[in-house]
Amino acid sequence: MDLQNKIALVTGGTKGIGAAAAILLAKGGADVSLVGRHNDEATKATLDAVEKSGRCGIFVQADMAVPEQATRCVEETIE
Repeated sequence: MDLQNKIALVTGGTKGIGAAAAILLAKGGADVSLVGRHNDEATKATLDAVEKSGRCGIFVQADMAVPEQATRCVEETIE
């Protein structure tokens, strides 16, 4: 899949299936915005894997159950 010049926003992207999806998206060429509730070692490991793929990665701390935070994570990703 060619995702060059695309940006992927992955909720729950700091560990488990979300992290695996974020890494695959990066390997496909996308820059990745990881959204999660905790900025911990799992977050750092996932960001490292994204960047090791040669792509940019950011972390946005947010809880998708809170509408304002869901909106903010999209706004921060766009910035």
